[in-house]
Amino acid sequence: MKKNTKSKRGFTLIELLVVIAIIGILASMLLPVLAKAKSKANQVKSQSNIKQVRTGIRLWSDNDFEGGNPNYRNQGDWNKNFWYHKAIEYNDHDASVLHSPATVLNRKDWWGHAKKSWCAWNNNPKIFNGARVPGSYAYNAWQHPDYRNTNHKEWNWQYQDDSEGQPDMAPLLADGIWVDCWPRETHTARQGANDWKGWNDGGMGRVCVDRHNGRSIVAFNDGHVEAVELRKLWTLHWHKDWKTPNTLPSPKLMN
Repeated sequence: MKKNTKSKRGFTLIELLVVIAIIGILASMLLPVLAKAKSKANQVKSQSNIKQVRTGIRLWSDNDFEGGNPNYRNQGDWNKNFWYHKAIEYNDHDASVLHSPATVLNRKDWWGHAKKSWCAWNNNPKIFNGARVPGSYAYNAWQHPDYRNTNHKEWNWQYQDDSEGQPDMAPLLADGIWVDCWPRETHTARQGANDWKGWNDGGMGRVCVDRHNGRSIVAFNDGHVEAVELRKLWTLHWHKDWKTPNTLPSPKLMN
């Protein structure tokens, strides 16, 4: 029998390059879709987490303050009794509720930024064995009735309980670079920069962070949670005498 001496034909270089090019085109089309899906999943999870944190704070309020908003006074050791300690305690000591999946978990640096969580004080052995606590949300400190951090006029700006003013417009928690904030109408998005990366001005700069495609996750006094466009943070009622500025800031998004 005559042997077939013809060798099997393989791919030519041009054919391989065409295949690689097609794979590259398909990948470039698929990656944005996957990134969008991941971003949406992060937003949904973050909304769920911040809602659980809000529920924990309200339980703390009902149990220890007869329904009034928690305050800084008479809390004893802040390393064990700050708002995030109580939020964890009332969520079966599950500290993961403080973390937004849109941020890198930080257990070293005090301050966070748009894509990194903060890490604050703690000596409660039931939480991270007493190590510092990472988190992604800021508490609206105008919800802490505390005369020591305000002047006489501003005392009237503070929410004594979650039924005051317009509860559906009053933020309790939001995405943030630190544990709390005191927003004012005059605050800018970021000092010396035209973006939403966040910065420590004590107020709006701490919550103006681009984590969810130009939106911040906000939990309100009436219980609902919403992804708010960053420039519209200035339209919310952070304190009871809030007056929305005539011109809203419009820095560029990070991405």
